[in-house]
Amino acid sequence: MLKARILTALAVAPPVLAVMFLAPPFLFEALVGAVIIGAAWEWSGLMGCASRIGRVLYTLVVAMLVIAAGVWMADDSRAFTYLIVVSLAWWAFAFAWLAIGPARQPGTAIAGLCGVLTLVPAFAALTALHAWDEFGPWRLLYLLALVWLADIGAYFFGRAFGRTKLAPRVSPGKTWEGVAGAFVVAALVITAGFYFSLDFGGPVAFAVFSLATVALSIVGDLAESMFKRHQGVKDSGTLLPGHGGLLDRIDSLTSAGPLFVGGMLWLA
Repeated sequence: MLKARILTALAVAPPVLAVMFLAPPFLFEALVGAVIIGAAWEWSGLMGCASRIGRVLYTLVVAMLVIAAGVWMADDSRAFTYLIVVSLAWWAFAFAWLAIGPARQPGTAIAGLCGVLTLVPAFAALTALHAWDEFGPWRLLYLLALVWLADIGAYFFGRAFGRTKLAPRVSPGKTWEGVAGAFVVAALVITAGFYFSLDFGGPVAFAVFSLATVALSIVGDLAESMFKRHQGVKDSGTLLPGHGGLLDRIDSLTSAGPLFVGGMLWLA
């Protein structure tokens, strides 16, 4: 499985980086939109939608909301702020849900709303960060490295030292030792961010928001795990060998992105 993960990452990373740094911004928006729409199809399976027509309709609704969010942000400079506030409110609720009642399975409509609140603001955050200024692609690369390398650190630390379960009712494989590993690796990525002058708002604020981003990325991962557990599946899909589906790969980013960009917005 690890070999498959590495090979998939090596195959996917170059074209994604090329679009991030070399292509016109609208192509990057199209790429992120396509990933979000693909993740919406996978989410429709996690919300208990049994019919293919229902899954297609849900995916189309998310697609229209993604397009509407892009148009709204282009026409109203306050729109992005509204989306970030809504997103952070959702993730605060998701954290409470995970802590208090993760076994409680929502109805299809509620689960669908949760998917919208997860995916649409993530599209807004990632595209806004990319287009923020001339350093936007580099800060986006920093965010991706921060979240995904922390996830790798959690995986290996958890495998090597994991003893204390983090959320056994949601994801029995995750441990507090893995969380510690995530923060150790995050500290190294933050140091690299300082070195390459990607920080904003001063070193303390940058470090605090980066660590908070990693913490919330774990919540995003656990939230998706909760919905998968409700449906009795291990992965959201099979598109990415070794990783699962698109949603399995971006679950941490859906929560981390809005917080990180919200921090930039607040400090700016």
